Amino acid sequence: MRRVGSLAAAGATSVVLLTGGCGTAARPQQGVSAAAPMPPHPAISGETSAAGSTASSPAAAQPPRATPPACPADYLPPAPDRPVLRLALDVASDHRTVTGTETVTFTPETAIDELDFRLWPNGPEGGRTQGRLEVTSVRPPGTGRPRSVAAGARPGVPGTLLVVPLTQRSPAGKPVTAVLSYTLRLPPARLDRLGATSTLAWWGSAHPMLAWVRGRGWVREGAQASYGETQASEAAALDLTVTAPAADVVLATGLGSPPGAVAAGRRRWHFVAAAARDVVVAVGRFRTLTRLTPVGGGARTVPVTVAALPGAARSLSALMAQLQRALAAHAARLGPFPAEALTAVDLPATGDSGVEYPGLEFIGDVEDAGFTITHETAHQWFYKPGRGRPGA
Repeated sequence: MRRVGSLAAAGATSVVLLTGGCGTAARPQQGVSAAAPMPPHPAISGETSAAGSTASSPAAAQPPRATPPACPADYLPPAPDRPVLRLALDVASDHRTVTGTETVTFTPETAIDELDFRLWPNGPEGGRTQGRLEVTSVRPPGTGRPRSVAAGARPGVPGTLLVVPLTQRSPAGKPVTAVLSYTLRLPPARLDRLGATSTLAWWGSAHPMLAWVRGRGWVREGAQASYGETQASEAAALDLTVTAPAADVVLATGLGSPPGAVAAGRRRWHFVAAAARDVVVAVGRFRTLTRLTPVGGGARTVPVTVAALPGAARSLSALMAQLQRALAAHAARLGPFPAEALTAVDLPATGDSGVEYPGLEFIGDVEDAGFTITHETAHQWFYKPGRGRPGA
């Protein structure tokens, strides 16, 4: 996440991230303190000096540059025993309620006697006072009566931790499947990862999230009030369906396929991802523009989409140009784009912020959309491991 007025702490890290890496002769800039402003990077910002040439430091001030390693052509395949997550969601016509069914299959590396899920909308993140995620049933046989644990939840809502006991201890390496039905009530629009108006809804980190980390086990720490929840989750194979009003367009994590009509006034959308650590969905009357875009790794291209609501101040063509420029710059430094598709949603209702999720990013009511797109797109390579969480 990038918030206006709070960039200094992230500045030095961003400079190192954007100016080093594989496939480029650029190197991390030294001597940049956390309080110093970020110098523009020509390949991304396109800023020029008064004379019209690209701004740069004198050549004599540049340290020697080592030959960088070549960027990899591709990544290792996802772990074959990663969780498998299936979500079937239905968005109400008022856009404030989502009902869902989650089927998750999980293969622990140690014996377990329970399944732990996090219900993050019930936490106080960023001063949230509304919003509710409630699990209404857990099955199949083999799971006991769920237990809600506050773990930092706001008063009057279920806990942020749901403990589902197993009737028998499950050995290491044995897949365990649970099916959870739940209801998500979205809060009014504000600076948050979830919100709704009468014609628009968005939510991320808003399904019961399996709280397992390999090598550690269950993560049960209490929710925090700071922006950008500190949740942990395993990368999972994702299969997502969303049923919504027919006038709406659904945007989400994963590679989407064309929607189909399922009932009068309703359409169903489908998305898949080989490995995603989180899930985000936006539903509204979006206008979209999609282009197949080279993303590193030889001739590989992915569908890149920009979306905005009718009457938006920013044009789709300008957003697309900014997003494609950021992708090209990052792929040259960091290697091929790591997901099946990328979508940037112009969403002023989220406030003066940007926030990233796997394969999708929100661009809020910010002054410099190009900077925010560049920042949030970099998180597609550097999502949770080693950096923290959405909202960073």
